Amino acid sequence: MKLHSASHMMEYFLWENFGYMKRTGSNVDENKDRADYAHDDRLDPETLKKVEEDTNKFLTEGHPVTITVDTEGIRTWRCGPVEMHCAGTHVKNTSEIGEIKLKRKNPGRGEERVETSLKE
Repeated sequence: MKLHSASHMMEYFLWENFGYMKRTGSNVDENKDRADYAHDDRLDPETLKKVEEDTNKFLTEGHPVTITVDTEGIRTWRCGPVEMHCAGTHVKNTSEIGEIKLKRKNPGRGEERVETSLKE
């Protein structure tokens, strides 16, 4: 739940710093949250560090997370500037998450992967 919520916020700050990046896949488990993004150039390590810092600052500020369900049963997740459809489970406040750590990987074929994990 913490990783799932954190990955939404990381994605927001990733796009704020790099521009929109198509998500090519994701995997959330109890140990790690991994999200893949298609990007035709290498992710600048300094900019990725800024994404990590911006995300951690936002998470530690303690923003509420709300979920609403419309008349068609579509769940919408909202936290600060982020709003998206998501049926996953989420924390009630970003202060529950703690801090994250980002790691850049290059699996090939011109794609870069950003792996998100919780700091211990």
